[in-house]
Amino acid sequence: MGEFNGVEGGVSSFVSSGFKPWWHGLEGTVDFQEYEEGTLTPRKAYEEALNWKVSLTDLYIMVPDSDGVLTKRLVPGKKATIKTDDQTVLGVVSDNYGITQNEVLCDFAEALKSHGDVRVTSAGSLFDHRQVWMLAQLGEDKHFADGDETIQRYLLLSSGHDGTLALSARPTNVRVECMNTFTWAMRDSSLVTLRHTANVDDRLAAARQVISKAYDHWSQIDNEIEMLLDTEYSRRMFQDYLVPKLAGEKPDDAGRALTAWENRRDGLIAAYERPDQRNIEGTAWGAVMAVNSYEQWSVRLRGTDRPTMQARKALRGDYPLTQQARTLVLA
Repeated sequence: MGEFNGVEGGVSSFVSSGFKPWWHGLEGTVDFQEYEEGTLTPRKAYEEALNWKVSLTDLYIMVPDSDGVLTKRLVPGKKATIKTDDQTVLGVVSDNYGITQNEVLCDFAEALKSHGDVRVTSAGSLFDHRQVWMLAQLGEDKHFADGDETIQRYLLLSSGHDGTLALSARPTNVRVECMNTFTWAMRDSSLVTLRHTANVDDRLAAARQVISKAYDHWSQIDNEIEMLLDTEYSRRMFQDYLVPKLAGEKPDDAGRALTAWENRRDGLIAAYERPDQRNIEGTAWGAVMAVNSYEQWSVRLRGTDRPTMQARKALRGDYPLTQQARTLVLA
C-alpha cells in the first residue's frame, strides 16, 4: 500500500501505476494500491478502485402534517442513486436516469488498448464516490526545445453517478517539469461523449474515434506549443500586459477588493518566478504555463479545498484563466 495526498470528500478511492496525480502534494492521506509502472491493467484498476455497483431507489421526504407529525412521502419523478455495497447516497436524478456502472470504464479502456499504445496509469473515485475516472497514457512523451521541455499525453475516461458528468473521454496533457495538467479548446472539440453499450464492436468503434480525435487534437497542440516556444514574451510583457489583463481593473478604493486584486497580481508574478519556469522563461509558452501554475496552485479558494478544485478542473478540462492567457499571447 502507498499513501496518497488528498482529503476526505475529494479523493475517495485510488489506484496508481507510476503516476503522480495532478492534485498531488496536499495535506491529508488516503491509502492506495500502487503497481509497478506499466503493470496496471484496466481490469486491475477496476478491481482495486472501482469494484462496486450503483442502483436507483425511490426518493422520499418527511413532511409534517397539521399536527406536526412527520409523514414519509414519495418524491414523484425523482430517484436517488445508491452505492449498493454501503447504501451511500450519490445523487438525486430523474426517474428515467440511465446508470453507467464503473465496469464500463474498464471496458472502454480495454477497447482503447486494442487501437494503440495505451497504458492505464491510475483510476479512482472522487467527491465521496460521486464521480469516477480511469486515466491512460497514450503513446510516448513529446519533447520540445531540443528535449528541454517534455509533455505527457493522457486520455481521461470519466463518468458520474450524481447526474452531473456524462460518460466521456478527453485528451489531457501534463507538463513534466512541474507535473501541472493543462488542456484547452482547439478548432475541433476533442471531448467525446460515449454511449454506454454492451456491444463489443460498438465499443471498439467508439475507441477508434477517441484515439483519432485525440491525435488530431495533439497535432494542433504540438504545433501551437512550438510556435509559443519560438515567440518571445519577456518578463516585462508578462508583468506589464498579461498580468493586468488577467488580474482585472485595479479597484480605486482600499479594502477587500483591492487586497484581492493585489493577491491575484502578486500570485501571477510569483508563478512566473517558479524554478520549473526557468527553461521556458522569456517565451509565450512560459507565460501561459506560469498562468497555468497560478490557476492550479495559487488561486484563492472559497468553499472548497484545493485537491477537490484540481480534481474537478481535470475531470472537466476547466482551465479558464490558462485559456484566457493563451488567447491573449496569441492575439
